[in-house]
Amino acid sequence: MAARVNSVHRVAVCIEVFVQAEWVLVIARMRVARPEAASAGVQVAGAEVVKAEVGVALLAGDGLLTLAFEMMAGTAVSKEMLSRKEKAIQAVSRAAGVSGMIGGQYLDITLKPSKLTERKLEDLILKKTGALIVAAVEIGALLGGARTNSRRLMAEFGREIGLAFQVRDDILDSRRSRLKKDPYRPDAVTFFGMEKAKEKLVELVGRAIACLDEASLKAEELRWLARSLLNLKEESSHG
Repeated sequence: MAARVNSVHRVAVCIEVFVQAEWVLVIARMRVARPEAASAGVQVAGAEVVKAEVGVALLAGDGLLTLAFEMMAGTAVSKEMLSRKEKAIQAVSRAAGVSGMIGGQYLDITLKPSKLTERKLEDLILKKTGALIVAAVEIGALLGGARTNSRRLMAEFGREIGLAFQVRDDILDSRRSRLKKDPYRPDAVTFFGMEKAKEKLVELVGRAIACLDEASLKAEELRWLARSLLNLKEESSHG
């Protein structure tokens, strides 16, 4: 049991490393799109990154991505947990790669306003923001020995939370003043409008909690996480 808990904790750390890698790559993207903004320093995950050069940022992002895989591959598990570990690495690989985080970042910088549809916006969010959230809850259920149906419902929970997180983030971002030089970014408020985006957020949170109810999971922490997304008070946002 202790070994299983340690494995879950180590995987959780690896997923956080993937998230930090994403933000370093975002900095590199901003440095290209708006050199003056990146040079002045930007707030990312609560830490100020000053004068991030593109080459250094890309190398740092690549280093963090490979470090996360190194940590996961090096996690010691029992024989009975080995197949679960392999599935966990596969899940994170999909979530971090072109089918997930990297693919979502690509869509974020290439998708044009005239080409944006609700389906494309949802696809972007699920890849850029939702993929690692889905992987996090799905892997927790996998390593914890959850049954197939519970794992499916946890993945659906992660999907709805991923969408809700980004819609909320877009709502908060839209309230802040933006420089006219900011490049276009496809987001929920631009596409739906503020009121429809708020309605969408409530709908997504409700669907996430329904997944937990259907799975008969107590998981009060996950319910709290879902409900907390309905709080639209100003705070630092990751975009």
